[in-house]
Amino acid sequence: MARQSDHIPDVAQLTTDLGRRTARGGFTAITAQLARILVQLAIAAVMARLLAPGDFGLVAMAMTLTSFVGIFTDLGLSAATVQRKQIDNTTVSALFWISVATGCLLALVCAVAAPFAAWLFGDHRVLWVTVALGLSVPVSAAGAQHAALLQRGMRWMEMQWTPIIAQSAGGLVAIALAGTTRAGYWALVGQVWASALISTALLWAFCRWRPELRPHWRGVGSALGFGLQLTGFNFLNYFHRQFDNVLVGWRWGAADLGYYTRAYTLLTLPLALVSGPMASAVIPALSRLQDDPERWRRAFLKAFSALNLVSAGLTTMLVVSAEPLVRLIFGTQWAEAGRIFAFLAISMFAATPANATGWIYISLGQSRRMFQWALMVTPFYVAAYVIGLPFGGRGVALCYSIVVCLAAVPYLGYATAKSPVGLWPVVKVGLPPAAIGALIVTSELLFRWLPSGHSALVQIALNSGLTGGLYLAGAALLLVSNDALAPLRADIRDLGGRLAAGARR
Repeated sequence: MARQSDHIPDVAQLTTDLGRRTARGGFTAITAQLARILVQLAIAAVMARLLAPGDFGLVAMAMTLTSFVGIFTDLGLSAATVQRKQIDNTTVSALFWISVATGCLLALVCAVAAPFAAWLFGDHRVLWVTVALGLSVPVSAAGAQHAALLQRGMRWMEMQWTPIIAQSAGGLVAIALAGTTRAGYWALVGQVWASALISTALLWAFCRWRPELRPHWRGVGSALGFGLQLTGFNFLNYFHRQFDNVLVGWRWGAADLGYYTRAYTLLTLPLALVSGPMASAVIPALSRLQDDPERWRRAFLKAFSALNLVSAGLTTMLVVSAEPLVRLIFGTQWAEAGRIFAFLAISMFAATPANATGWIYISLGQSRRMFQWALMVTPFYVAAYVIGLPFGGRGVALCYSIVVCLAAVPYLGYATAKSPVGLWPVVKVGLPPAAIGALIVTSELLFRWLPSGHSALVQIALNSGLTGGLYLAGAALLLVSNDALAPLRADIRDLGGRLAAGARR
C-alpha cells in the first residue's frame, strides 16, 4: 500500500525536458480555458435572459464581501506548495488544516458582517445571500492543497478538467433553478455552491494525497511567511478590483452595478483565456529553475513574448467588437454593458503584461516585493474610480483603463529590478504587440472604417476578421524583424515542422 508521502510529486525529474512540459501544459491549459469560457458564456447568455440585471447586481453586492474574505482562505499557501524546492507530507498536511480552519473562520466572519453589507447597500436581501455564499468558503478551502499538488506535479489534464466540470455543473444547477422555480437571484447562489462542492470532490479524486490528522508544524513557518505576503498582495489587488463595484453600487444602485459587472466579466476573457492558463504552466516551470538564472531568463522571455502576442490580438478584436458581443451574449437590454466594456477593454493592452510580473515574484519567492508594489499602486486605482464615479460606469471604466496603461512600464520595471531579466528585454518583447493592437483600435475609433448596421453575429465576424487579419500581419512582420523574438520564432518554426511531418504520415 502506498504511503501518503508517495503522492507528493518529486519535482526533480520534471526539470528534464522542462521546456516541452511547460509548452504542453500551456497549450492544454489554454485549450481547456477556451472550453471553459465557452461554457461560461453559454451559461451567462441563458441566465441573462432568465434573470433581471438587478438579480446579478444583488449577488455582486454580496460577493463584494464574500470574495474579499475568500482571498484570505488559502493565505497564499497553495502558491507556497508549488514554489518550494522541497516539501513533505507533514508540511502539506499542516498547510491543509490551516486553510480549512481559516475557511471556517471566514465563513463566520461573513455571517457576522452580513448585516453591515445589507446596510451599506441599502438592501436587506444582501444579508442572507452573503451568509449563504460565505458558507461555501470552507468547501473550496478543502481542495486548495490538492490543486496545488496537481500543479506542482504538472498534471495538466486533471487540473483543467476539474474547473470545466465544476463550472458546467454549477451552471446547469443555476439554469434549472432560474428556469423552473421562482428562485430568482438564489439561482446564482446555487451555482456557486454546486461549483464549489463538485470542484473539491474532483480534486480529492484526482489527487491521491490525503492529509495527516496530526501533522508536525516545523516546516510551516517559511511557507506561512511567503503565503502571508502573497495574501497581502491579493488583498490589495482585490480591493482595487472590487472597490469600483462598491462605489458604483452605492452611487448608482443594483441595476447599474449589474451592467458594470457583466461588462467586467467580459473584460476578464483575455486574462482567463491566456494569462491564467499560462501562469498555471509557467510558474511551476520557473520555480524549478530559480537556481539557474540563465535558463530562468530564457524561459521567462519566451513565455512572456508568447503571452503578449496572443493577448494583444485578442484584446484588439474584443475592443472593436464590444457592443455587438454584448448584444449577442446578453441581449439588447444590456446595451449599456457593451458601452462600459468598450472602455474597460482598453486596459487589457497593459494589464496582461503587468499581470505576468506575478510569474517573477512567485517563482523567485519574492512575495514581499509583490506586496510592496501593490501598496504603492493601489491608491492610484482608487483615485481613478473616484474621479470617474460622477460619470457612471463608463466614467469609472475609462479612468481605470487610463491608470492601468500609465502604470504598465513602472509595473514591469519594479518587478524585473531584482530578477535575472532586465526591464529593456521585457519591454522589447512586450510593447510592440500592444502597440500594434492599440494602433488598430485607435484608427477604428478615429475613422470608423469597419462596416456597421449588421446583426450582432455578422458584426462580430466582420470586426474580428478585419482587425484580426491586420493584427496577424503586423505580428508576423514583428516576428520576422524583432531579434528579441528569435527564440519564439524558432519554436513556432519547430512546431510547424512537427505538424507538417505529422500530416504527411
